[in-house]
Amino acid sequence: MPSRRTNPHPDLARLLDTRWAVPVLAELHRGSVGVSGLAGGGAKFVTLAARLSISRDALSRTLATLIASGWVERNPGYGHPIRPEYLLAPRGLALARACDGLLRSIDALGDGARDALLRKWPLSVAMALAGGSTRFSDLKQALPGVTPRSLALALKQMESAGLINRRVVEEQYPPRPTYTLPRALRPVLRDAARVQHALAA
Repeated sequence: MPSRRTNPHPDLARLLDTRWAVPVLAELHRGSVGVSGLAGGGAKFVTLAARLSISRDALSRTLATLIASGWVERNPGYGHPIRPEYLLAPRGLALARACDGLLRSIDALGDGARDALLRKWPLSVAMALAGGSTRFSDLKQALPGVTPRSLALALKQMESAGLINRRVVEEQYPPRPTYTLPRALRPVLRDAARVQHALAA
């Protein structure tokens, strides 16, 4: 588990602000049919769209963001039918590997986990909770840039998906809710920490 002093890296929320960034990076890491054995993985646009069930517009926007961030690049040697159109850039290799691990651990939680966690703030909220923040005000302080509305929405989404425990402390006045993480989230936190490490490298 992350230490109590570990706060989420700001780039984690920025990465997750693009809904499909983690799945696309993970898929590029895995490589796609026809490019097995290619160092760094890669994929064609149509293959990514089909394997991820993503619209062409959403995939185009995601790839543009990942290219602008320096994590993905167009294949300079593209032209042969079996060659991928998109490759991982050198600085995207470690991040994509970490995203693949994160996606696998999220999917292991079952239905609803991917939709709940692969949004801008929920995963950062989980990291902050693991770092020792338990109240709304603590979480707000640990997450620079989050608005009260965005934080409340993230907590609600996570609670609905069974990804946090909410308890109201009646002994305090006024009563305040506190939040903790279920043990099942530990593999996700471990892999999210690896994503953070890759982002910070």
